Formats: sequence, C-alpha cells, structure tokens
Amino acid sequence: MVDVRTVRSLVYLIWQEKWGLAKVGIGDIDTGRVEDHQDYGFIAAGQVLFGTRDQAEALEDAVLTSWRNRGLEPVLAGDADYERWKSTVGGATETVSLDQAGSLVALWDGIVTLAEAHGDWITVQRFNNGSPPSTLCCPPAIFRNPRDLDSEELRHESQIMWLEPPEKHEYVRQRLYDSAHRKGHPADLFGMSRSREIRLVGYAELVRGAPSTSPTGPQRFRRRAFYVTSRDRSSRPDGAYRMACPIEAVDPLTVAERVSGRLTDRAWGGPIPPPVRIDMPCPWRHRYSDDPLDRPCQGNKEEDPDWWTRWHSTW
Repeated sequence: MVDVRTVRSLVYLIWQEKWGLAKVGIGDIDTGRVEDHQDYGFIAAGQVLFGTRDQAEALEDAVLTSWRNRGLEPVLAGDADYERWKSTVGGATETVSLDQAGSLVALWDGIVTLAEAHGDWITVQRFNNGSPPSTLCCPPAIFRNPRDLDSEELRHESQIMWLEPPEKHEYVRQRLYDSAHRKGHPADLFGMSRSREIRLVGYAELVRGAPSTSPTGPQRFRRRAFYVTSRDRSSRPDGAYRMACPIEAVDPLTVAERVSGRLTDRAWGGPIPPPVRIDMPCPWRHRYSDDPLDRPCQGNKEEDPDWWTRWHSTW
C-alpha cells in the first residue's frame, strides 16, 4: 500500500488571472514552492504527487515539451509586479499564455494525460479555488491523508512535548519522522533543507524499550513532530492559509499521546467545506472503497481501456 508519507515531490499547475498565464513547476514537499507563487496572486489548479524528484522532473519535462511542440511559448515579460515575481521567485520559462493555450482545463487535461502515460505517480489532485483537493484518480493503492495515523503507529508514544503552547496555534503540521533516539528534541527535523524557516512546536517521545519501526534502518524510531513554517497562519494571518490549511495540518488541541490530531473548523479557519465529488469515480476505487457512490464504477483500466475517455468527459 502506498500512502502519502512516501510522497517526496510534486508537479503543480498554477495560474494567474491578472497576467493571463499558467505555469507548470516542480517542488519538494514542505518547501513552500507553491506558496511562494501564491504570494503573487497565483492559484493552484492541480498537482501530481511522486515518490521521487526524478519522477516529477520527468513529467515536467514532458509537459514543457508538449507545450513547446504545440507552439505555446513562455510569457517572459509583463508589468512591474510580474517582473518582481520573475526576479524574486522565478519560473517564467515554465509559463504559457492562457489565451494562447485556450483554457486552463485544456492545460490540466494534458498534464493528467501525460501523468497517466508516465505511470509512476502516486495520485493526481485537482483544486477548486482554495477548497479541499478532489482526488481524481489513484493507482492500485490507497491515497492516505498524513493526518490519518492509526493507533498502531502511535502505540509506543509516552507523551507529547510542547515547545510552544498548543492553544497559540490554530493548526500545526503533523508528520512522522525518523529519529535516532526515542526521546529528546529532534536534531534535524526530517533532514530537510534549511532554505525555509521551519519552527518546531512539539514532538512525541516514546516509551522506554520501544522497538525500531522505521523502514530506513535498525535503531531508527518513527516519532511525530508538530511544526509550522513561515508561510503558516500563525506567522502570516493574511497569507495563503488565512482560510484552509495544509494537507498535514491538525488542530493541536486534538493531539494527545497515541492519538492522531484531527482537522477542525478552528484549524480550517472557518466551517470545513464538504468534500468535492465528481460524477464518475476512478475505476480503481471500487475495489478499496466502502462508499456506495463508488460502487457503480466497474472494471479497471486494463479491462476497460476506454475508461479514461468516459470518466474524463464528466469533468
């Protein structure tokens, strides 16, 4: 089973209404690359998640090759705000004019089709102007939200150590990480680059004698960490997460030892909107889902090669 903890990189499609352009790009999880663009008015249209950066780079290359072969050229000049974005965030060579492309949906259609041909992705998601992602399709594995940790993964926790009062934060990011120790402050949170500010808010400690459960090697222990970045609501109340929150966000007031945090209205910044559904679910989902809405879908992509055309036409 593949779950979101295996995700390392993503290919994203974003667009900017004022400048009339769309951009494809790649980024590693938790580096805030998409948020950098959102500061300049970009809106996330969708993303494809991968287990390795090489896989993400291969899809981005395929997308850009497809665009250029169709005669869709990058937008390399614009107003003062555009020039400021180009010089500070960058990425103008991966843009395309929406007028020239026809529509944002057409661009996203092309990316999803290339992702389907690519075959190494974990899941594909479409966004709806800041609402929760709608998982469009998923290979024969369950896409799992990182906040949904089961009791088996947390059963060796002894306590949660808060470095900052949890009530100070409407949400924190919850993530499992590999540690060389059962207790104590994480030495290098997730081994991430320090190119972005990541502030540790709390962490879990394990009971004495807890076994090594990490797949990265012996004497490595899976522990939870709770953190925020410089892009989060606690640091930027009017930023990208003034409403909504990252996929790994949980309300810290719902966290306890051996209990995974939950998403609440407090964490979301308002009433949590209902999940976005599409008319025809992915043909793979019926094998794994108990949802009655998934049951009308029968077969799979090997047995029914026309599923993509029929399903995608319901978009």
